[in-house]
Amino acid sequence: MTESRPGRHGEFAPTQPDGQSVCLALGLQALVVATNTLWGGLFHASTWVFAFVGVMMLSKAMRNGYRAVALHQIGLVLAGWGKFNLIEGVVDHHILGIHYVRAGDNELAYDLAFLALGAALLVGGLMLARRGQRESDARAGIAT
Repeated sequence: MTESRPGRHGEFAPTQPDGQSVCLALGLQALVVATNTLWGGLFHASTWVFAFVGVMMLSKAMRNGYRAVALHQIGLVLAGWGKFNLIEGVVDHHILGIHYVRAGDNELAYDLAFLALGAALLVGGLMLARRGQRESDARAGIAT
């Protein structure tokens, strides 16, 4: 029989499961954790490879005289990063309460600073993208 106590958000969670269920759960849990760790690692490795390739492509574009196009792309990357941080911060930190930037003292202050950084990346990235677009249009002789 298990004993329950209230958790962080008021739900009840078992604190002392019986021995048989622990053995079964640990065997399956180890397999699930190993599988998740493997695929998570492969996913992160592939994102780093794609990021590296993208940076090399931007670097080549800038060397070949496409500075404005590169600025536009870098701006969009920064804006996307900021947008992701804003959505993830609001949903995971505030609505769902899944995790926090830094749990403990001043939890809310860290979460708000994270949201402010996301907003700054979004606005700054859009400004940089717009600047790159204007430079690219001017180079192509397109009136804006």
